[in-house]
Amino acid sequence: MRSYDEEWKRYRRLKLAFLISNLGFLGVAIPTFVSARLRAMNRVFFVLIIAWFVWYSVSYERFRRFQCPRCGRYFSSPWLNFLKLSAKECVHCGLPRYSVDRG
Repeated sequence: MRSYDEEWKRYRRLKLAFLISNLGFLGVAIPTFVSARLRAMNRVFFVLIIAWFVWYSVSYERFRRFQCPRCGRYFSSPWLNFLKLSAKECVHCGLPRYSVDRG
């Protein structure tokens, strides 16, 4: 069984990947918008949009489905809204985020 510390490191990596994927939208949307306004839309931007959407979807689901190190259930609510994505404690057993293993 993994220690809490290892699981919280994994949680931080998943959260960072999700946040970067959110910022990645700007790297895809702005050039796409500009090229569309210039009537220069091509397949490269279409492929970039599809790739970003896949990356965003996968990183969101992996972060959302992070399991609590103590009880093994979803740390956040599976029916959460976007604003409550980062729960401060497990919604099932109450384990505080980034807590240490005491046993």
